[in-house]
Amino acid sequence: MDAKTAKGFFDNQEWFNLFFEQLSGLYDSLGKALAELELEESAKRWYYKNTEQPSVPDKFMAFYADGASRQLAAVALLAEPKSEKLQVKEPALAIIAHDAGSDATHGVAMNVLNGQKIRRCEQDNDGITFHGELTWDVRFRGFFVPLDAFSEGNCSDLDAAVREKIAGPLQEMLGKHFSKPGKKSKSGA
Repeated sequence: MDAKTAKGFFDNQEWFNLFFEQLSGLYDSLGKALAELELEESAKRWYYKNTEQPSVPDKFMAFYADGASRQLAAVALLAEPKSEKLQVKEPALAIIAHDAGSDATHGVAMNVLNGQKIRRCEQDNDGITFHGELTWDVRFRGFFVPLDAFSEGNCSDLDAAVREKIAGPLQEMLGKHFSKPGKKSKSGA
């Protein structure tokens, strides 16, 4: 390998290592924000630790919150979702909530983003929010947040940006579209 190619290779490797380090910080901040929301007392939150090195442009699972009435997933998208129904124009974080009780756990989010096992999926006019239902009667709803919103040049306080751009909209979405344990949902997906 000549010196110019080697330098380019090492520069790219350094950039991606920094990117994944910053993404990890975003996930940590998101975990704190979700804990502050106290979505459900019984919620279990955990971060996925990949057993394999993530590769670009694979989806990169951040965390999964498993509650009594709904489940949440955050997935970093470094390329457009494979679903023909969903379009995102830049790297983004997909926040997806769905009915609990599914045996699929985090597979629901991946099915939505890959366009698999979907009975119905609609992206709203804003181009950010989406909703639908999988073939086994699991409703889902979610939204995209461009990763650029959390870059050092665009936000000086990561925790505040996460509360504003993710936790606040998530809390509003859950309140409108997903019921608390033992209650009926205010509206469908």
